[in-house]
Amino acid sequence: MTGLKQLLPIYGFLGHNAKKSLQTETNTFLYELNEGKYANNKARMKKPSDLLSEGIPTAMFVGYSKRTIDTVNVGVSITFYVDGAPIPPEKEESAHITTDGDGTVLDDSADLPWTEGWAEGRLKGGEHAELIKLFADELKTFIDTGVVPAAQSQAIEVAEAEEDNKMLSIAIRGDVRPYLVDPNGLAGGIDPATGVCADAIPGTEMSLLASGGSISITDPVDGQYHLFLTAASATDFNLELSHGDAASFYNLMRTGFNPGQTREIIFNLNAASQERITIVNLPRAPKGLNADPSGGQQATTILSWEPVVGGAFAVTGYNIYSKTTTEPRFSKIGTTASASFATGHSWSGTDDVAKSLQEFSLKPVSILRRMWTGMGKSAWRKRFTSCGRLPGCKKSMSGWTVFV
Repeated sequence: MTGLKQLLPIYGFLGHNAKKSLQTETNTFLYELNEGKYANNKARMKKPSDLLSEGIPTAMFVGYSKRTIDTVNVGVSITFYVDGAPIPPEKEESAHITTDGDGTVLDDSADLPWTEGWAEGRLKGGEHAELIKLFADELKTFIDTGVVPAAQSQAIEVAEAEEDNKMLSIAIRGDVRPYLVDPNGLAGGIDPATGVCADAIPGTEMSLLASGGSISITDPVDGQYHLFLTAASATDFNLELSHGDAASFYNLMRTGFNPGQTREIIFNLNAASQERITIVNLPRAPKGLNADPSGGQQATTILSWEPVVGGAFAVTGYNIYSKTTTEPRFSKIGTTASASFATGHSWSGTDDVAKSLQEFSLKPVSILRRMWTGMGKSAWRKRFTSCGRLPGCKKSMSGWTVFV
């Protein structure tokens, strides 16, 4: 149906630990509106405060701090799901939820005219359906006068900031169960020792699923938090820590691997600092991860990296994990005490999937350690040098994860 297709995004949003472009159902209507024959229309718009330029005064009234779908985990393409079936199928945990939106629209999308500099914006914590009510006074003034009343808006926002609650949110994607202990020793989540659900932290809302879940605390206290993650079997997972109030929002996303035990993450919360959330129990990450061929014509892939010494936690070895592009979870493929590892995966001389690999990049991830993900030499080199055609890997090639 054309009407439904016009609601589809034009950017990639599907995939596990990485974004994947839509393969079949593309939103040509929205593409034309933003990038196609109407792309220059935004040149006719301007900030209401810009009195010198010609154009239509444009203002954005944006809601945020509400649970919004960010990405959807998908696997291989099937008839019913041409861009990949959700993982797990027909369950809410296939979607990654963030508070960086109004419940319907993500902030990154809603703020685009504002961040690109051709509109002014106002933010309020609120749901998508209630934004007209929340911004009624500002909207009326803007419609009547063509300008956003800056002084009035600032006064309203300051008043809301005084009344609006701060929020600490912990969201988990993957087969792990959370248990959080706050600086006062109060707990919330599934106790790994007893399996009993605790709910002692004031102002806490929890959604504890068989796979992952979330814990949100209204007006959390500053200090050190201990997050315990328990898995019944070896699995990787995504962790999102965020803190927001009426004025601003801070978000920290990490990916980790749990070997099927209980692992502890220690983080500090300081709402007054620029970096509000810091994870403290991490060893120092190595650097310069490379993937290179070894063995002549029937070459296999060798990983190598540069250890970084020092820090509070000594590195004694490295575990290497792998998954193919269609697999939802990593699995362990080896251990080494040196700074290199022979994966045993074939090295290809083509870059037939270079485009699909460009979303895989070197990134730090925390769960008592740091992790890197990649799909072979093409992915790593394309990330750091923006090269064109380089030796890479085939679609069945595995990716690698290095833990320290």
